[in-house]
Amino acid sequence: MVGCGAARPGTLHVLLQSQCHLIRNTPAAPAVARRYVREALAGQPDGVVDTATLIVSELATNCVRHAHTDLAVTIERTNGQLHVDIADAGTGQVTPRHPDPTEVTGRGLRIVEELSDAWGVREHADGEGKSVWFELSLAEKRF
Repeated sequence: MVGCGAARPGTLHVLLQSQCHLIRNTPAAPAVARRYVREALAGQPDGVVDTATLIVSELATNCVRHAHTDLAVTIERTNGQLHVDIADAGTGQVTPRHPDPTEVTGRGLRIVEELSDAWGVREHADGEGKSVWFELSLAEKRF
């Protein structure tokens, strides 16, 4: 079972906002995740909201297609940075693919890598799943 955890430990930034939303693993999960991000980031620069929404959509899609578990989307905001964590209870490895041009899938983690300032994977301490996280500057400089 996946749930909302506490704020990340060890951060030196003042946490201004931390929100978490649990999403059922259904075909609608990516759309629900996009809607949640747009609502949670209302008032932030449009480019940041668009970028975060696209990345979360890709990661939520991966949860539905590969992890087959519910997911938790956690958004933390400081003065200058956004940290988003997508957690699932799946056991699979998160590995970027190198699809050939004729493949219609397999580019999600490349999109995450290209659009985020930083990203990574954290295995849960209890061995029950993992989190894929990314960070974005709140300055408007996105696609």
